[in-house]
Amino acid sequence: MAWLIASPVTYFVFGFLKNFFESQISLAIWGIIWQTAFVLIAYFLLREIFTRFKFADHGLIAFGILLAFGFGSAVVWLCMQFPNIFDADLFLVPKSDLPLLIGLVLASALWIGFPLYWIQARGLDSNRFVDFLRANLPGLLLAAAFFIVYFSLAVAYSVVLRDPTQNYDDNFYDADPTSWMNRLAAPFHQLVDMRPVHPFAFLVFRPTTWFLSLFLSGNRFYAALMLNAGVGALCVFLAWVLVKRWTNSTYAVLFASLLGAGTAHLILSTFLETYIYSAAVLITFLILLQREKKSLAVLIPVGLLTFGITISNFLQTCIYFLFTEPKVLKITKYVVSVLALGLILAYVQASIYPTSLPFYNLTDMLAERRYSFNVVTSPVRQTITRGYSIYRTITLYSTVAPRPLALTKQIDCKFPCFKTYKPQYPKDIITSYSGFGSWLARFWFLIEMIALGLFIWKLIKSRSDIALQSAFLVCILFNFILHLTYGDDPMLYSPDWTYAVIFFVAFSFKSFADKKWFQATGLAFLALIMFNNWTFLRSMFQIVSPYIK
Repeated sequence: MAWLIASPVTYFVFGFLKNFFESQISLAIWGIIWQTAFVLIAYFLLREIFTRFKFADHGLIAFGILLAFGFGSAVVWLCMQFPNIFDADLFLVPKSDLPLLIGLVLASALWIGFPLYWIQARGLDSNRFVDFLRANLPGLLLAAAFFIVYFSLAVAYSVVLRDPTQNYDDNFYDADPTSWMNRLAAPFHQLVDMRPVHPFAFLVFRPTTWFLSLFLSGNRFYAALMLNAGVGALCVFLAWVLVKRWTNSTYAVLFASLLGAGTAHLILSTFLETYIYSAAVLITFLILLQREKKSLAVLIPVGLLTFGITISNFLQTCIYFLFTEPKVLKITKYVVSVLALGLILAYVQASIYPTSLPFYNLTDMLAERRYSFNVVTSPVRQTITRGYSIYRTITLYSTVAPRPLALTKQIDCKFPCFKTYKPQYPKDIITSYSGFGSWLARFWFLIEMIALGLFIWKLIKSRSDIALQSAFLVCILFNFILHLTYGDDPMLYSPDWTYAVIFFVAFSFKSFADKKWFQATGLAFLALIMFNNWTFLRSMFQIVSPYIK
């Protein structure tokens, strides 16, 4: 059964790898490696299911995972409806390579018994690594499902990145996928500037992209797409780990999937930017803070990584540290250590990559003012509208996708420019909902308000177990204030707060986490979110398709 399940997966992976390895020998080697790995993984999964699965205990978990894979299948099917955008042949095996693949797959049925016997004979099927996989199996499966979603979308929209002479920065909610593809994958002598708000992002992203490219015969273009989609999937897994630590696996599946299927992660795991990486390290920081021993030796590297990707998000780690362990000396050591190491690494990056604009250069930092919004000198109406759009993005748009707002000739866009908020055209406009999406957004807002009410009730009655939730609220408020005065389209920054909103709601309702009726209702709501956000993706494809030859 493991062999039957793994072989179709190997087919698509083999079909993808054939784009990078011309040698039949190289393809054969990778085919053997992946087929063996997939059969072993399938064997492990089946054994766990057959020996441990009980419908009463695990039925809703299984439903949630199947829902995620169903969403992934629906997204793949959607991509295939637009062949001018998504090239399905990228994952299909040509007739010339079919004999090689069929031979490898059939032969694997003979050799696969040897590694299984070797693993079991040495007791390697029960060790710390395998036990970790076993304990986190639902989260890993969720991550795999959402990787399919994100990578499929990334490959589809990579059509706009394949010609480096064309620039599609600012077309998709002001994301800069063209610039970031350059920063991650371009040859050294072609690199564009790295802004000072990303102190040592070159040192983080380029080596990681290079490492992934080793599995693609050195192709950094698709390695960058895989990295971005993979970090989005990692966010889903980390969310599952954190929520499970508070409650149970079913509840964790529900909220991790809600994060993964939300608009913020669908967009920023697809289009290259830094914010999905910031979300991943912030959730990692939260997981580390939940441990009994909050060692600075572990927290400083994660805080440093957060700082190196985007400076402002380092302040969120400080907020979490302050609320969960308010020790002035320890926090001071943390801040000073991160800033000192960040200064050194920023200098190293500037020495290696001449296009880096270091944050310690006051002139470069002051240049960031071009992205600022002056709430003092701007008209009150414009400030209110901007604040309202950010508020709606935080509470609604980041999770429940609105109707895509795409502008073209009106704002001199030759290719559709997707916006959440566009001031002064011809008056301030904000994206909106209609029909089913409008009712779903209202229901999600009601859930958020009930979660806030439960928090306030706990704050008044007992004030116990509120530190982390308070930190979530402060981080959400911090993002609101920051982006009221700085930044472009609020959807661009949405991963920086969406995790906090989702976790705040999850924490508020955790007293219901063991209730089957609550879990079932939550999964039904998740299915509706997935349907609504799938229609959002379909609308985006329909808008973009006529502009792609």
